Amino acid sequence: MALSDPQSVTLASVAKSLVRIITDKMSAVYALADGTLKLSVSHSIGRRNRTSIRLDQNMITTNPLNDVKNMAGQSAILIIDRKAGEFTNDQSKALLVALADYAKTANLDKILGGES
Repeated sequence: MALSDPQSVTLASVAKSLVRIITDKMSAVYALADGTLKLSVSHSIGRRNRTSIRLDQNMITTNPLNDVKNMAGQSAILIIDRKAGEFTNDQSKALLVALADYAKTANLDKILGGES
């Protein structure tokens, strides 16, 4: 079963509408027409079931010293990896929500600053 098309992602308080550009049995990719934002959702089923949600951002930056333009990119990936049949979807969701809530704290600034 596929997610609805388009998917909405809010980045820096601005909602972005990403249309499906690739789909197959276990994955889909949604993106902005200009390629600056891409959402990938994929599943791997076996002894361990893995679900991955990935958000890629690309932008053109300008070097202030020589005015040369460069393509810059970054990705954020959320993965849930669980042994098949041992956790319910609700249990996995609770774990992911706990991680997302943790990422909303001041600790995220510390982690992005290199602390561990």
